[in-house]
Amino acid sequence: MDVRRFLLVLVAAVAGAVVIPLDRAGIGWAIAGLAALALLRNWFGVVAAALLGMGAVRSAGWVFVLCAVAAVMVLAATVVNGRTWRELGLALPRWVWGGWQGIRSVAVTSDRHGAVRVARGIGMGIILVIVFGLLLGSAEQRFADLLTPLLSWPRLVTFAGVALLGLGALHHRRTRAVTPPPAVVSGPRREGRREWGRFEWAIPVALVDLLFATFAIVQFTVLFGGHDHVLDPDGPTYAQYARGGFLELATVAVLTLAVVAAVLSRVAPADGSLARVLVGLLCGLTLVIVGSALWRMRLYVQAFGFTRSRLLATAFIVWLGLILLLLLAVWRRAVLPRLTLAAGALVLLGLAILNPDRIVAQTVIGRWQHDGHLDAPYLASLSLDALPALDTLPEPKRWCIAGAIIRSQRSHMTSGDAWNEWNASREAAGKIRPEGDNCEYYLTRGYRMEGNWTDPSELR
Repeated sequence: MDVRRFLLVLVAAVAGAVVIPLDRAGIGWAIAGLAALALLRNWFGVVAAALLGMGAVRSAGWVFVLCAVAAVMVLAATVVNGRTWRELGLALPRWVWGGWQGIRSVAVTSDRHGAVRVARGIGMGIILVIVFGLLLGSAEQRFADLLTPLLSWPRLVTFAGVALLGLGALHHRRTRAVTPPPAVVSGPRREGRREWGRFEWAIPVALVDLLFATFAIVQFTVLFGGHDHVLDPDGPTYAQYARGGFLELATVAVLTLAVVAAVLSRVAPADGSLARVLVGLLCGLTLVIVGSALWRMRLYVQAFGFTRSRLLATAFIVWLGLILLLLLAVWRRAVLPRLTLAAGALVLLGLAILNPDRIVAQTVIGRWQHDGHLDAPYLASLSLDALPALDTLPEPKRWCIAGAIIRSQRSHMTSGDAWNEWNASREAAGKIRPEGDNCEYYLTRGYRMEGNWTDPSELR
């Protein structure tokens, strides 16, 4: 890496420190995603940019944290060109280590102390900027007001992190350009790994296929029973049927994917056709198990509505099902790790686009419309993303719950945000002004609650 590229990375790090809001979701994260897309220029970069772009749309912190973590994992896997489970697991550490290697590559090769000199120069530059910035800020208050946020520790940490990751990305790209990647082997054979004999893997897989097929036959009779099965005096409760059964079926699906990964990594190329039949049948039958888990959750949601945990559990089982479908469609022995990562990123992106908190609010309100029970405290604990769903509530329920949400998020409203912290949900919520002279709808124990707000002007 030459000095010119090194300086470009430093400029990008400065821009990242200015643009990225560390304490909340905002449009700055979307800008960072576009920068990542420009660097990677592939469909994985598109997914990562879309995940980071949720920072400009959703205000729910838990949604954006999941999106940001997934985006980093996708970027790391792409930067280091990870394809196996081990490579994906070590992708982020390798990316960070590549940043240090990038710093070392800036130095002249004949100077073995070059990396130390570069690091020393960066440190000295930061010290001089801080010293001179403090002096100039003391001389001019407006300059101090502008400079103080930029020289805060969070900004400096962001600068260092972006610089390290940017150098790591350039280092790995340069390494791949100099050293061509090894040819892709059609079979799963790897050095030092013994292939399984036909009977070693075929018999266990066939037995599991038979077991799953029997379960599928029995399950169809239960699935079509629906509410009648759950409401039977001798049947399970909704909680027992949905939560317990869901967890067990999800565990079965996860273990099945582990079995599929093990078989595909050890089966001999000569047994490829047999593996496609037996393992393909196993994946298809596992989809029935995934469907059973989703059906159980559907019954539970119809009775009690979504919560965040139930919605995440549903997204998790959809992720497992998508992995199975992609595996059946692609059927390449070496793609399961990347399929798993890609499916997870796509499911999470879809969940964020659908607006999870709004979905949760709609199902909670739907339960109230069905049986008169409104879990107002839980609604009031949701983020600003849930506000549009409250329009179906009558007054004073709507403005009372909306006011509780707005008051809890007052410190994060867009009116006080910097430009890089702009967020669509916070912008829309800032225009809402609950109306009414008195809040008679209480927010402590569902629809039978105590306490009241007598001054709704506090919500404005």
